[in-house]
Amino acid sequence: MSSAVVHAPLQTRKACLSCHQAHTANSDALLDRPTEELCFTCHDRKGFERKNVHAALHSGCLTCHNPHAAGKKKLLLDDVNAVCRQCHGDMSKHFHKVEGVTDPRTNEPLTCVGCHLPHSSDEVALLTHEPTRELCIQCHDPSMGGLKK
Repeated sequence: MSSAVVHAPLQTRKACLSCHQAHTANSDALLDRPTEELCFTCHDRKGFERKNVHAALHSGCLTCHNPHAAGKKKLLLDDVNAVCRQCHGDMSKHFHKVEGVTDPRTNEPLTCVGCHLPHSSDEVALLTHEPTRELCIQCHDPSMGGLKK
């Protein structure tokens, strides 16, 4: 495959047979089992079962991810922010902008997943940390002196 990111099972000796049966199967695309059940044979369910679960999970993994290969990290169908905007189009109600902002923790562009977990969280709004202080001090100096360096 020529994509930048190739799903790990495709890089093994079993390749396609990691997920598909060669001749017959009881599910679409000759999958070994239903899609999400198949994904959880390798991916740990814990990150998907916290107190607050992202509603997108009800539509399945393929809503955001390509199961074979993609040009984006995590086999995403598009850039992180573009994938989020598929459902969350009106960003005017969000407190923190992500366009044109650098995440001081990574020196990479800030994305939605800088503050939100994409699958599930124990915090409201799928936040990575509690929102009154802990979330903000991940990047901002608690003395209100600006971004951490």
